[in-house]
Amino acid sequence: MEDIPPESEKYFEDVDTMIIDAAMYFNRKIRGHMNTEQALQLVKKYKPKRAILTQIGKTYPDHYKAQKRIENYCKLHGIHSKVELAYDGMTIEDLQETYLLFRYVGSKRLNADDILAEIPENTKTFFDPMTGSSIIAWRMKQKGAKVIVNDISPVAYYYSKAILGNYKLPKEEFEKFLKAKPVEGWLTKSKLKRPGSIELRKYIDGLVTYAHKQKNPIKDFLLAVCADMLTRFMGSFGVFRPYKWTVQSAVKFAKASYEDILKKIIPGDAIVTNKDIFDLEFPNVDAIYWDPPYDIKEGEEVPYTAQQYKNINSILMQRDCVIPEFDRQRIPELLERLAKKCKIILVSTSDSPYIDYKKFLSQHKKEVTVKKLKRKSRGTQPSSARPKVKEYVDLLWIAKDPVQLTENKRTAIYLVKPHAE
Repeated sequence: MEDIPPESEKYFEDVDTMIIDAAMYFNRKIRGHMNTEQALQLVKKYKPKRAILTQIGKTYPDHYKAQKRIENYCKLHGIHSKVELAYDGMTIEDLQETYLLFRYVGSKRLNADDILAEIPENTKTFFDPMTGSSIIAWRMKQKGAKVIVNDISPVAYYYSKAILGNYKLPKEEFEKFLKAKPVEGWLTKSKLKRPGSIELRKYIDGLVTYAHKQKNPIKDFLLAVCADMLTRFMGSFGVFRPYKWTVQSAVKFAKASYEDILKKIIPGDAIVTNKDIFDLEFPNVDAIYWDPPYDIKEGEEVPYTAQQYKNINSILMQRDCVIPEFDRQRIPELLERLAKKCKIILVSTSDSPYIDYKKFLSQHKKEVTVKKLKRKSRGTQPSSARPKVKEYVDLLWIAKDPVQLTENKRTAIYLVKPHAE
């Protein structure tokens, strides 16, 4: 790429991260590519918060020398964006964080774009009765919708309440939290094999205990930090990963969680509850998204993820916290209740659900379609060996009533031509 066409310039206004071809070093040129100076001039023009120069060629000197010269050039020419040279294995955290939220099992972040594409743009109210990571609700709030979410899992509840809320914990309150005294709590006394450090176990228990002793809204925000911190230790498997974690690891993760949550908070209305879906009174809204858990056939073993919920929630709540097993036989009942409360309902399932979703949804909505969503994953079962990435197919059921176009009736008077003129 040698330049950005004028008709494309509108897409580069107010961008957070800009990735730019800078194949050649300063003063070097090659057809079809930009050099460092040309790329930096584009950064100066569009003023992104962050710019990453990529496709670095052999004309560049040592990485650190080149980075230093780029920094000097930016100072000299009034470029205030953060400019970085790309390197092999680099990950772009800001882009990942936009859609990752936190590392919660079953997150629909990989399918979020496809799901959101089916929700009408004029949706003003949105409901998710089992929100998990809240990725769909969070992005609906970005669009300006009022969101109502629920999850029985405390980890999901506290995290969702923080990112969908409007409260921002002051830095001084967070610093007090980091100085919490170690406690022999649930994790310390548990039979979990990891983490091996008793000092770390006590510190984590101390952080959670400190959070529970605070008054709201400080308490709920700190529990959200703890929830996110724990997912950084555990990933999606509910077991501490086999590393030599230390107290400093917890401090590092807690700080990252705190900063991430602050960045996720956006203005707007939201209601977050922590109830069993069968005890929940559903609101009347424009759109509902539902991702039923454990979409398995009768008699099959419940996936390992059930243990994930128990471990992480027990640490967070400092007591044995077992979530009631979801009664899959009652899915048709829930479909009926949900469908009656909205204009459009979207339901995510596996590619071979044991329930006939089309049949049940058709009983309550006139138009039912299904969309296949492909994603790549290493699965949800922990393994001593790194599992291979596989392609999975999920189904998205979309049920709605056709839009009724109201006829605009007008009174008309026929006039003969002279009078019409």
